[in-house]
Amino acid sequence: MFSAQAILAPFFNEPAVQSLLAPLLVGLLLAYLFRDFGGWSGLAVTGGLLVTAALTMGLGLEPLTATRKLLLLAVLGAVLGIVLELYDINEKTRQRGLGLLGAGSMLWVSWPALPHLATPAEIVVVILSLAYAALVGALFGTMAQWRARDAALVTILLAALSSGLLFAGASALLGQLAMAIAAAAAAVAWGLRHRSQASGSVLGVGAGLTLGLLGGSGLVYASVSPWWLLGLAGLSLVSVLLGKKLASKVY
Repeated sequence: MFSAQAILAPFFNEPAVQSLLAPLLVGLLLAYLFRDFGGWSGLAVTGGLLVTAALTMGLGLEPLTATRKLLLLAVLGAVLGIVLELYDINEKTRQRGLGLLGAGSMLWVSWPALPHLATPAEIVVVILSLAYAALVGALFGTMAQWRARDAALVTILLAALSSGLLFAGASALLGQLAMAIAAAAAAVAWGLRHRSQASGSVLGVGAGLTLGLLGGSGLVYASVSPWWLLGLAGLSLVSVLLGKKLASKVY
């Protein structure tokens, strides 16, 4: 007699299910549930990321590896986004704070690698990872007043490109996590396509912090080229600056 677990296990072990289908479905469900809760629809992206993590590596915190630190920070980013929804903080202060948060978080994630730095080039790689996490975190933190659909589209762009770079850098797990963010953000963009509500802080803070850490981790722990990451940072900057000019804002 076949058990349900034996039948479903091969299905849930498929990378396409883990990093695309599952986070997309969870994202659609959460985007629908939180559609009337202001900026909380961004929890759909965090939920999509966590379901992929559950299917690929589990959600336990032991041992506290760099990837598990990243997931813990992703959840804390979403919680911080909810807190920021309650307070009116000017954009410059928000950017500076989130930039410092991104750099500090990346420092914690990369901490195990620091004692093994042996050359100036390796030290530069770590510094670049901190700068990248700070930049992406600060940029995404400015999207709180964008339409949720527009903020989700920028998230999809950066997450999908990050996933490609991470897969190319021989880090399948980090690539899957980035793809999960893209799939869940696509669910937000689709689920809220007819709504004019603001994205709020949850999407920008949570996704920005996580994508910054994914890119930085790819640089420190995988074989992602610093030049490609610099190009991705430039694309993030251009996307957000253009988005601020072109995206429909909600006041």
